Amino acid sequence: MKNFSELTPDEMKKLNKSSLVMIICSLQEQLANISRQLNFLTEQIALMNQRSFGRKTEQLQMHWLMDTHFIA
Repeated sequence: MKNFSELTPDEMKKLNKSSLVMIICSLQEQLANISRQLNFLTEQIALMNQRSFGRKTEQLQMHWLMDTHFIA
């Protein structure tokens, strides 16, 4: 069988019920995997943003400002 995305509408109409069920199950599994990957990547971006722009970075900037602009 060809790749699902390569099936024409006419080819899909000719498939029997068990083939359609198999295709739908496979697509559901792919969707679940993509959803898990998207959640993982979203969490990774949030962590990277916290590390880059989090409170510790702000504190480092404040120390730098104090050290460079307010030296007595």
